[in-house]
Amino acid sequence: MSVVHKGWNWETIHSESWLDVSEEFLPVALKWKDKFKSILDIGAGIGRHSIFFAENGFDVSAIDISESSVEIIAKEAKNRNLKIDVRIADMIGLRME
Repeated sequence: MSVVHKGWNWETIHSESWLDVSEEFLPVALKWKDKFKSILDIGAGIGRHSIFFAENGFDVSAIDISESSVEIIAKEAKNRNLKIDVRIADMIGLRME
């Protein structure tokens, strides 16, 4: 059975909750700051966590299957002068080499 993956059209999502770092995520992310230097945000959405990490000194790569997502993250990173490597990818197709 083949599964078709489809990204969200972020241009049509009008919820402020997608803009803020999630409450549950913040304590874990702050612990990571002393242990890790780079982060891969898989299924990055509109980049709330990618932006948080980049603003806190991490080297960030972000992937999402949605083209509109990648465009939003890239634009926001540029506006904030952050370096985030953003790419369109389906997380199911990722593999380590």
